[in-house]
Amino acid sequence: MSAVKCPKCGSDSGYYTKRRVTLNTAYDFSGEAWDSEVHNDSNNGGKIKRCCDCRKNITAFVDGLPAEAGGKS
Repeated sequence: MSAVKCPKCGSDSGYYTKRRVTLNTAYDFSGEAWDSEVHNDSNNGGKIKRCCDCRKNITAFVDGLPAEAGGKS
């Protein structure tokens, strides 16, 4: 596990972001799926970082971490 901990609850489980993903599935007229495409729109979502355990917003904390620890610095 990481030495970095959530500043809100002290958990070292990490953080998550939400992203919008589109799944397009093509069907034939019998109802059988024959093709699927997944589109991950990286410009839509994924900006707010939340603790995996307490689910509180820790974006500013994570962005202030060194790059090797997952931050932007």
